[in-house]
Amino acid sequence: MISYRFLLGAFALALAVVPLSGLAEDHDDLWERDDDRQTDVQVNVKARANVNADLPRGIQMRLEDGKRLPPGIERHRADRTAPVISNVRVDVQETTADIRWSTNEWSRGSVSYRASDAPEDPMRVRTSWWWSKEHRVQLWGLDDDTPYTFHVGARDRAGNVSQTDAGEFRTLAAEPEPKPEPEPDRAAPIISNIRVEVMNESSANIHWMTDENSIDTLVYWRADAGIAARLLGQQVVRQSEWSREHTASLKGMDPDTEYAFRISTRDRSGNSGTSDIHTFRTLESPPADTTAPMISNLRVEDVGESEAVVRWNTDEPSSGSVVYWQENRSVLLQPLASREAMSEGLRTDHEVSLTNLASDTEYRLYVSARDAAGNASRSEDASFRTLAPEPEPEPEPEPDPDTNPPNVLFFMVTNRTSTSADLLWVTNEAAHAYVALNGSEPEDASLPRVVESEGSLNYFHQLSLENLQPGTRYQASVGGKDEAGNLGTRSAVIETLPEPETDTTQPQIVFSAVVDVEATSARVVWVTNEPSDSRLWYGSESSLDTSADPSHMETEIGFVHEVRLEGLVADTTYFYVVGSADASANLGLSDERSFTTRSE
Repeated sequence: MISYRFLLGAFALALAVVPLSGLAEDHDDLWERDDDRQTDVQVNVKARANVNADLPRGIQMRLEDGKRLPPGIERHRADRTAPVISNVRVDVQETTADIRWSTNEWSRGSVSYRASDAPEDPMRVRTSWWWSKEHRVQLWGLDDDTPYTFHVGARDRAGNVSQTDAGEFRTLAAEPEPKPEPEPDRAAPIISNIRVEVMNESSANIHWMTDENSIDTLVYWRADAGIAARLLGQQVVRQSEWSREHTASLKGMDPDTEYAFRISTRDRSGNSGTSDIHTFRTLESPPADTTAPMISNLRVEDVGESEAVVRWNTDEPSSGSVVYWQENRSVLLQPLASREAMSEGLRTDHEVSLTNLASDTEYRLYVSARDAAGNASRSEDASFRTLAPEPEPEPEPEPDPDTNPPNVLFFMVTNRTSTSADLLWVTNEAAHAYVALNGSEPEDASLPRVVESEGSLNYFHQLSLENLQPGTRYQASVGGKDEAGNLGTRSAVIETLPEPETDTTQPQIVFSAVVDVEATSARVVWVTNEPSDSRLWYGSESSLDTSADPSHMETEIGFVHEVRLEGLVADTTYFYVVGSADASANLGLSDERSFTTRSE
């Protein structure tokens, strides 16, 4: 059955009965009816009183086979062009996505989607049943902070279908639930692990712990004191820092005496607590020291022509000194000729340096020690001899003068460019590098040119020639100048490359997007087809001036670019243009686009 369509205009019409397929009396119903239905029905259609009069052009009618078209109604050509989909945009939340797009003709739209990390899952489809050019489909029940892959499709009234390539979006991460307000602290700190460390007859350290940070106070007194003496004679140690581990140092106590103490604690909330009373006893006073230090292991080391080091040990901390004199001095002159050197502080390992001694001379010495109680001791005498001065070396004969120039064993040219070249060569003796450019073809006006290295002499030489002419053949002398000034060279040819073509192609921005849009911030990302810098213009008004300095600029070059915008205004539309310039200063710009910040 051959079908035709027609649409009747609203003007003075007569009543006629025409066999139609899929039409209703209402104009809009004609376009909303499914075109796949082929049932023929009889309906009353308003037409002109004169049926043979011409009907307006463009009116379409579906007729039964064998029926003639009324005069003025033309045959309708089938529509075989699929709708064109454009301006696809996605607005995402934690569990929803609002997808909008446009088509160039009236059509119905659909969105197929699934999670990107589950390619084996079937596509889910949401359809918009309204004929329109502006389409919107809302996706519900999505997982938060999850990437999704989607396609947008459109089908026009003639059944032509189009679909976009795969796109992707990520739902927002769900905001964490607020933590409940903590209940006020009304518990006092708990004091535990009280430990007394008696140091000596007059001091002790008391250690304890609390189950929370606190500032503590320790009060101590003689345990045998009465109430009045206790109140008047008690000592207080206060701490000034918050901590869970506490130490109080008690000093100036009497020996072999029992003391009592109590600890008070207070936390940041003002809760306070007190420990029980604890006691301890100081040590007895040690007996008086009447024993002199014992000197041992006396030795003289590191002896030179005019110096020596005397070392010894004592069995207790003490000060020390060295008395020394020349061996050949008489006993009567010894006190006048002896000298004394002291060691510093109380110690058990002693060391004294003797200086300004006579060379090749015998010396005698003894050491003395005195402890903190004033007990003194003296060692037995010891002796040592300083070294004799070394004889001066005989002068070496002067060598024969060097008259042989260096020879070049190897030469090569590396890393040639249009204006530079690196030279590498080896000489048979240590020498300074020497290069002379004598001539060129074509002629270089800067010649002749001589380049010599400074510094140390070397066998291996490397030199970079700069400011050369592109596409030029240079005649050169390469060699070295040895320490005696002898110059040895060999001939060489150095050719530069032709001048490279100038890069005038601007980078292409193949992708750009705004992601992580919040109320006061957003992140702009884009990709270029060559390494280039990052530039961004943005503002709350359109028609941005890209001839002005960019709002943000990063000089580091790369293919992937990112700029994070801070301090934005909530629920505001911003316009932006991204740009990138390559190493040759060619600048590529994107079209002006926009995004809207989230509401607070």
